[in-house]
Amino acid sequence: TQIHTSEQKEDTTPAKKPNKLNSLPILSTAEQYGISQKKQLIEEYLSNIRKWKQFNGNILVAYKGHVVFQEALGSANPIQKDTLDKEAPFQLASVTKQFTALAIMMLQEQGKLAYDDTVTQYIPGLPYKEITIRNLLNHTAGLPDYMWLVEHKWKQKRAPYNHEIIWLLKKHQLPYNFPPGKRFDYSNTGYMLLASIIEKVSGQTYADFCKKHIFAPLGMEHTFVYSAAKTPELPKGAVRGFEKARSNRLRSIPVTTLDGSVGDKGIYSTASDLLKWDRALYNNFLVKENTLKEAFKPGSAKRQKEIPYGFGFRLKEQYGDQVVYHNGRWNGFRTSLIRNIDDQITIIILNNTNSDAKNWIAYKLEKIMYRDENYTEEDLAAFAQHHSVRVMNEMN
Repeated sequence: TQIHTSEQKEDTTPAKKPNKLNSLPILSTAEQYGISQKKQLIEEYLSNIRKWKQFNGNILVAYKGHVVFQEALGSANPIQKDTLDKEAPFQLASVTKQFTALAIMMLQEQGKLAYDDTVTQYIPGLPYKEITIRNLLNHTAGLPDYMWLVEHKWKQKRAPYNHEIIWLLKKHQLPYNFPPGKRFDYSNTGYMLLASIIEKVSGQTYADFCKKHIFAPLGMEHTFVYSAAKTPELPKGAVRGFEKARSNRLRSIPVTTLDGSVGDKGIYSTASDLLKWDRALYNNFLVKENTLKEAFKPGSAKRQKEIPYGFGFRLKEQYGDQVVYHNGRWNGFRTSLIRNIDDQITIIILNNTNSDAKNWIAYKLEKIMYRDENYTEEDLAAFAQHHSVRVMNEMN
């Protein structure tokens, strides 16, 4: 489809921002015309969403890095009816996992770890000796749910950090859900452990590593890692999560003991910053192209020859195109980062009212953006004349 078309000292040293990130590909006249048409379709579709207040959050749609549509709908605090800023950071929930996976890939590329290393090489004493880093990345480790452990075995009021959750895993030694490598089973425990491996290997906290090696180099100025174990209160300006109570009225969701862990969730970001992340992946700023390909390659298991999950990304084919994506859901936040990597179409949706609308908005935006469009030479000539651009010879 195409438009034709924990204990470590904080490291505050900023990394240099690559100049190439600021440059975007020049679009042909057909592409510019196609974008204008699709923008109109998106605006028409969202007009009813806006009118009936069916969605609260930020939406961004881009083509080859060029913003097709971006808007903040609703309020940062829907109870107080205040203004929602486009640059307000939302909890990404499980969209965090692709950052965790990329950090592991950076360390692998530097020769500091290997995907088939056992996890106990980095976390001694963990009672799951057979699992590998690859098992964690692909969700084939068969690990028990750490959230159950925190809810039932953590006796303190404060939120535990990763190393304290690992202590719970060692102490209670819950059994595997299945032998490692047997099948796919989505696991937050696995990505919490990956964050701890990042800390062990790098000598930095997960937050510091992400800031120095990912957020700062990409100019993601409104993106950060939040852990209630480190800072009980959310940073000023960060959006809070809401959900409907029994009275059908929205209520704010407080920080819980499950908000201390990082790696499986915990990154707050904005739609604009996520677009910078998206462009960096296309331009191979953080890892080499061959390294990144691993993230988009289906995993495998004994019972499943091919798993539609790579390293931190879910995988699917949509309208004949390869799409890598992830959704997130946590304490009122529902998020999506969808990347059609064949046509470089990006859809970002950030919601903080636990709204089902996020899913069908994503479906509709994909349908609009991926659909083939064929334009006549007369269409393009009129568009070029109106916008003072020269028609390129892409209509062959």
